[in-house]
Amino acid sequence: MLIVLGLVFQLVELLLLFFVKNPPQQSAYRDNPFLQVREGVQAIRKTPQLLIMFLNVSLVFIPAGAVFDKFDHEQLRSLFYQLSTLSWT
Repeated sequence: MLIVLGLVFQLVELLLLFFVKNPPQQSAYRDNPFLQVREGVQAIRKTPQLLIMFLNVSLVFIPAGAVFDKFDHEQLRSLFYQLSTLSWT
């Protein structure tokens, strides 16, 4: 069922690609890119929670996903199943 659903969504995506159009006029934004960097630093200084949220995502969740992906082995799953069936009472 999931395979069929995935194929249907791929077909919808392919159909939507035919309706993509180029914009009639390209943006004429030619400002100094370092101004955007300076504005970003100022925004972080005003609200340091943004930096903490970014560090939390980049330093905690991304490595955790990589670590858990490495531990997804059949031997470990069977070991965890055996440990979960033990009774501690």
